[in-house]
Amino acid sequence: MIQRHTLRRQVCEILRDRIVSGCIPASSPISEPRLASALGVSRTPLREALIQLEGEGLVHSDVGRGFHVGPLSAAEVHEIYPILSTLHGLALRLAGIPPKEPLAALGEVNARIKASRGHALRLFDLDRLWHTDLVSACANRRLLAMIDEFNGLARRYDFAYWKEAGDVVVSYEQHRAILEALSCGRLATAARLLEQHWMWGVDPVVRWLETRGAAGGGS
Repeated sequence: MIQRHTLRRQVCEILRDRIVSGCIPASSPISEPRLASALGVSRTPLREALIQLEGEGLVHSDVGRGFHVGPLSAAEVHEIYPILSTLHGLALRLAGIPPKEPLAALGEVNARIKASRGHALRLFDLDRLWHTDLVSACANRRLLAMIDEFNGLARRYDFAYWKEAGDVVVSYEQHRAILEALSCGRLATAARLLEQHWMWGVDPVVRWLETRGAAGGGS
């Protein structure tokens, strides 16, 4: 049973990464026999993984038609990003001002973000690392779990947007302003700037979706 659980988790991680990266495109149907064969697993752990991803909102299922990847839509962006804004702001307030060394490390990650212009995958990974480390001292594990859940939904948009249209300089400057506020002991200001940072992402992502015809219910 433990081995089966581990296998399901591994399959789930692989599928999540492929969906986020666009290797399995938005709105595309999922062929369970073909995918199980490609992954070298039976249908059981694959279906369990798909059910878990359905619970996360990354895939959907229809009776008689099986699973398909969820569409990209402006409506979902307008739902997800305000929630992430509120959750991240609360987590930072609870985490408090980072000590000197972690704060310096966040500055170094941000510098690497600026230097990663044109490298979407590297930029994406560094941006996730920066946001995760920023609130990692928050003692409310349930809050961090909620952030992780909604991050999973936003990652598809973040990666695709960074790959095609992301403005690295703006993100870098907003990160820098948050770190500057923290270094000056202004926690409330930093939390407010972090919330604004998440909300700033809504309009650019929605405009990007409009250019690819995915601003309505899906792509």
